Amino acid sequence: MLSPILIISDSAEYQPLFIALNDLGLRTEQISSGNLGLVAEGKKRFSAIVIDWGLVVPRRLEILKQLRRVWPDLPVVALARNGSSPRRRKSQSGNLAEHLSLTGNEKEALALLLDSLRRVVPDLRTEVATLSDLLFIKTPSNKMGEILTLTDIMKDESGSVLIQGETGTGKEVIAKLLHYSGRRHAAPFVAINCAAIPENLLES
Repeated sequence: MLSPILIISDSAEYQPLFIALNDLGLRTEQISSGNLGLVAEGKKRFSAIVIDWGLVVPRRLEILKQLRRVWPDLPVVALARNGSSPRRRKSQSGNLAEHLSLTGNEKEALALLLDSLRRVVPDLRTEVATLSDLLFIKTPSNKMGEILTLTDIMKDESGSVLIQGETGTGKEVIAKLLHYSGRRHAAPFVAINCAAIPENLLES
């Protein structure tokens, strides 16, 4: 099993991103910058590190130095806010695998972060679907285009949405698209196998 991703962040603004990573099947362990001593001995194994680049400069550089001393080869992805379009770049310092400059668009931020993690941790490519493919899906099918248009209309509605279709037609994909592109994105996505639950129990 793939080792969890270590997240170092003191900010609440990235919490929807981290919740979504868990929803998509990634195991994570989050700590604040003040609790770094809990992992400093290097007894735990991680597949990558995500660090909030909004920490004050002396503190974040100190943390990077400590991380590199314990895990010299572990890929590190930094998250920072920027007023321009989201982008990725290699760090000039050599301490980071990637530096992600994010806007306030959480859908784009999640797609960018997941794609970055899949790139620096190759094993993730077979375990987690690309969220960018899900959120920015394009299709030559007119019928599917109508479904995506309807999904975009319904994504911020507060009511329930019934998705019908034969097995393998992508009902859960549409459900995830509704969830992550709309007002529900900060809440967990929970898939339930209704067929395994008795009818009267499911209703209650």
